[in-house]
Amino acid sequence: MNLTVDLIQKNIGLFQRCADGVAVPPETSPLMIATMTDGQNRFGLCAQTDRMIERREEATGLRVLEDGFPQELIGVEPEERGYEVKPRRLA
Repeated sequence: MNLTVDLIQKNIGLFQRCADGVAVPPETSPLMIATMTDGQNRFGLCAQTDRMIERREEATGLRVLEDGFPQELIGVEPEERGYEVKPRRLA
């Protein structure tokens, strides 16, 4: 799937800027940004997002992934062109 932490950071940041622009208070995005930033500091700026589970494993001492879990996640859905999402103001 080649989904990297830097791409997630970009998307979360765009979402937050859109929310700020229509006065939607942040709830989860600040926590998500902090979590991804910590992951980048630990695993590298362009680390694969599936490495983020390692943060929980290190914090808890648990092994979350079972034997046989693939080292790389591979998407099987065809790629499609993106589109713009325009927020509507609430009345």
